[in-house]
Amino acid sequence: LSFLDELNREDAQVGLYELAFKLRVLDNFGTAPHLRDCLRCHKPAAPGHFSLERGGMVCAACRARAEADVRPTVSESLLALREMDWAKLKRLRLRPEDAAAGNRLLDRFTAYHVKDFNAKGGATR
Repeated sequence: LSFLDELNREDAQVGLYELAFKLRVLDNFGTAPHLRDCLRCHKPAAPGHFSLERGGMVCAACRARAEADVRPTVSESLLALREMDWAKLKRLRLRPEDAAAGNRLLDRFTAYHVKDFNAKGGATR
């Protein structure tokens, strides 16, 4: 209920809460993207790139041509939101453009992996 109360506040950062919600849902299903370091070499990935195919952050050295650039503020925010308690979210300040970029990235990630799941004979609508 406190989550919904927070959304009703006049100064609520709706994009921030949307991003946190999406991350928590993906995490609960065991499909959240890898955000801590490079998926391949485990070196720091920010500023880095996001691999839809591999499922998370990669560094510049491990980057493939088709992978999306991720601003450091977006990747750092995603990691913080994934690990932060709901009650503490209101303390985090995220620029609207970073929240929007994070939401677009998670939407692309989810669409890619749901499409892949369906193509492999998983659940369909």
